[in-house]
Amino acid sequence: MCRKMLTRFFLCLLAGNAVYADGPGPPIKLKCNHLASPLMVLDDPRPTFSWRLTHSERSAVPAAYQILVSIYSDMHIGDMWDSGMVTSRIFYNIEYNGEQLQEASQYFWKVRWRDDSGRVSAFSEVARFDTAFFSQDAWKDVSWITAPPSIPATPYLRREFNVSEKIKKATAFVAGLGYFQLFLNGQRIGDDVLTPGWTRYDERVLYMTYDVTKHVTVENAIGVLLGLGWRDTKLFGSHDKVPQQDMHERVLRLQLLVETEGGGRMVVVKSDDQWKAALSAVVSDSVYNGETWNAEVAAKNKGWNVLGFNDIHWMHAIPVPGPTGNMSAQMMPAVKVTEIIDPVDIWQPKPGVFVVDFGQNLAGFCRLKVKGIAGTKVTLRHAEVLMHPPYGPRNGSLYFGNLRSAMATDIFTLSGDEEGEELQPHFTYHGYRYVEVSGFPGMLTSADIQMLHFHTNVSSNSNANSPTSSSLVVDAIQANVVRGQRSNLMSVPTDCPQRDERLGWMGDSGLSSDSMAVNFDMHAFYLNFLRNIVDEQNADGSIPDVVPFYRYGGRPADPSWSAAFPQIVWVLFHYYGDLLTAIKYYSNIKLYLDNLHSQIPKQGLSHMPGSYGDWVPAKGAKVSSSLTSSFSYMLNVQQFRAIAEILANEDDVTSLTHLIDSLKQQFHQSFWKGDHYDNGCQTSAALPLYLKITPEAERRNLTLRLLNDIASDGPALITTGIIGVKFLMLWLSDIGRTDIALQLAEQVVYPSWGRMIFNNVEPATAIWELWNSDSSGPGMNSRNHHMFSSVSGWIRTELLGIKPSNGYMFGYGSEVVDLYIARTLGLSRANVRYDVPQGLVTLTWQRSGGVQCAKVPENKSPLNLNLPQHTGLLLDCGADGGVISKIDFADFGLPFGYCGSFGVEDKCTSANATDIVSKLCLGKQNCTVMSGVDFWGDPCPGMEQKHLFVQVSCSKAISISAEVSVSVGVTANVYLYLYGLRAELFALSCCTIMINCVIW
Repeated sequence: MCRKMLTRFFLCLLAGNAVYADGPGPPIKLKCNHLASPLMVLDDPRPTFSWRLTHSERSAVPAAYQILVSIYSDMHIGDMWDSGMVTSRIFYNIEYNGEQLQEASQYFWKVRWRDDSGRVSAFSEVARFDTAFFSQDAWKDVSWITAPPSIPATPYLRREFNVSEKIKKATAFVAGLGYFQLFLNGQRIGDDVLTPGWTRYDERVLYMTYDVTKHVTVENAIGVLLGLGWRDTKLFGSHDKVPQQDMHERVLRLQLLVETEGGGRMVVVKSDDQWKAALSAVVSDSVYNGETWNAEVAAKNKGWNVLGFNDIHWMHAIPVPGPTGNMSAQMMPAVKVTEIIDPVDIWQPKPGVFVVDFGQNLAGFCRLKVKGIAGTKVTLRHAEVLMHPPYGPRNGSLYFGNLRSAMATDIFTLSGDEEGEELQPHFTYHGYRYVEVSGFPGMLTSADIQMLHFHTNVSSNSNANSPTSSSLVVDAIQANVVRGQRSNLMSVPTDCPQRDERLGWMGDSGLSSDSMAVNFDMHAFYLNFLRNIVDEQNADGSIPDVVPFYRYGGRPADPSWSAAFPQIVWVLFHYYGDLLTAIKYYSNIKLYLDNLHSQIPKQGLSHMPGSYGDWVPAKGAKVSSSLTSSFSYMLNVQQFRAIAEILANEDDVTSLTHLIDSLKQQFHQSFWKGDHYDNGCQTSAALPLYLKITPEAERRNLTLRLLNDIASDGPALITTGIIGVKFLMLWLSDIGRTDIALQLAEQVVYPSWGRMIFNNVEPATAIWELWNSDSSGPGMNSRNHHMFSSVSGWIRTELLGIKPSNGYMFGYGSEVVDLYIARTLGLSRANVRYDVPQGLVTLTWQRSGGVQCAKVPENKSPLNLNLPQHTGLLLDCGADGGVISKIDFADFGLPFGYCGSFGVEDKCTSANATDIVSKLCLGKQNCTVMSGVDFWGDPCPGMEQKHLFVQVSCSKAISISAEVSVSVGVTANVYLYLYGLRAELFALSCCTIMINCVIW
């Protein structure tokens, strides 16, 4: 029992956060439509503005802002818009309200603000945004073109043009489908990969915008390399609407607009029949199968994109009807290379064949440096795992079975260049850790090959890539989640990056949306994806399982899949305070929910349709898909009701409240079986408990039943699929049992995230598609999937301690976050940072003294090179916690339980473990205990993964130190958890505070 708490507060400055000597500093980190310069290219005539604030004082509050927008970079006046000093505490998502913006123009803006004491900041630095085209009329005189039928593969397209006047600005607007690369006067324009983003082309086509002012001269040559991408009609034909794919696979629509020094504007070149075409060195390209490149052809066409190249034998391009979708500027970050990775190992399973290990499973392709005779073919085959039983003998070769029909093979034919060649694909990508290289002339070394990892270039959210806590397993899970989520951001949120799928499955994207929102800045990405979803919405409100709707899935979708639509709108509102998007899609969500309601049959929710349900559960029978469909529908209705309430749509609030009450009754009547729902599995209980559907009279017994199922007399285990596990973890924290949720997260035996990572068969470096991917398949068995990555949202918010407050954040005048310190005894320290839209929030805390617990897996996973090679378990009372005075519990094998409540598995336990740890650690502030069988012996040889768990008592009482930092305009409610009790310490706005608590 906590008898007394002493709290001391110390004010300090946040390192790295600009602090001004007197009052408000100028705004920083300006964004337009959620994009930072120079990415701000918009086809939105009413863009939004956001910025961050700095101030010298704690508890400073924004009171007003002034935005200036101008056509002049010196920004003396706001000739397009001077907002005046607008009284508001909101400084995020401010909508433009000035003079009408012109198409294809350049604008500049800056902002200042006033605090609640009347002090006004200096103006920010000037930022820039460019407009694209607001109307389809801008494209009416620009043809789609393609290569003639005699060029069946990827073509070179080129044309020369002159510009007679001096130019002030030159902008290229390019839609090259499926993918393209643009060249001007021999120079590659842009560093994006797999451009443009994927859409349903009969509804929408994205075009890229490039500032090419520095590249345009008097005489010019423009060239385009045009890849197949998602336009492969053999793989991605029509689905439920015809036609989804027009007749010509590779098509180009381009215009280059010049603004002259004299003020004139003209299109100096556009796609038409004056372009020339020839077969390129890309012999074949396929998203799934890879790319074949013939450097001999490239050598013969050297200079094809340079002025004066002899194209007399090239053929004229052909104007064609092309896709019918609206032309829209791509207003999200492009796919870009973000990491270049060297091999960690290379070996030869047989003569002439090399296997390269890059140490982690990511999306991208390889860059090869090679020198050989002309005509030599070097083949690269990509795979996620090495061959092992049950798929075949462990012989150092690669396992390709889970790729299904995807060949994932790149072939390079050398030109024979005496200086050597540097080769890489253009229009494909692979999900892989390993590469088999054959045909390489000589001995392949790590200097010859690299992995280029790329994805939609969303920025990471503070320390999402490298969280720090006292749990090795939790940190490893978070790192794997981030790695997998990045690999599946390829302009749409794909399910996997390696096999013949890679589609925008809505179930995966909806369930991962919370975790992605706290791991990355997903705002612009999700706005694009929502537009794709609405493009797929039928007049009856229905949405397909997959967006864009190609290859797989059905319509109407499983309600737990299409739930991604309102879910992502909710995520933008909940995490980013974006109410404008909720307003924009309000009627679409309402239509969607009406469609779902119409799907409820006369028999009621017990017969609600659903195709997939709680996908890939771990053990036992899967819960009824009707139950998961009903749950997802009800969750969406609750989210929509909250939005309606904020928007003061009182009629909708009333009707939705009645609907929720009615659905709760129907759900209970449809699925209740006396003392459990449906088949009694974990998911069947967790979902209704999370939504508080279960009547009070039955809730307590159902809660106890579920807790008993998780961990009655043995290890805490998950038996759910992808839906159940997300809401099980959240529900456990909701009822104050984060300790049990942490048990599930730290588990290293099947089924668990920890086992994925810490097994010695094929330790994961991303998150698997199945709980038992290492022994399943070969079919649906990705080793880089994000549908189980919802755990990351729980880690970042519930466990490490930063989460949005009160269910939503918008409307408070500032972001409101809850900070949780020491929520469970199972974690002794945490360091988490989170960029909310208005600024940075950081929380660092450590618990010393009292009871300390630690758990680590057996250290035996040399194949997982991304894990810290821990030498054992660290026990530490902390600097203020005294010394270890007692070993409360110790076991190596399969101990179970949580800090304060533990047990041993009789068939797998180490005798005298407590005595052994006592001899090592008693009387010390900290000590390390080995965690392998070399030290302990093997208490159960048949068990795949063992772990060490120790609880100690320290000689001094519990003390907790914490550092909390928030930016101006962010309010943090700080809570301290002790032995299940929650105490609200204070609310903090701006800057940094230190907290020290001693409990005895």
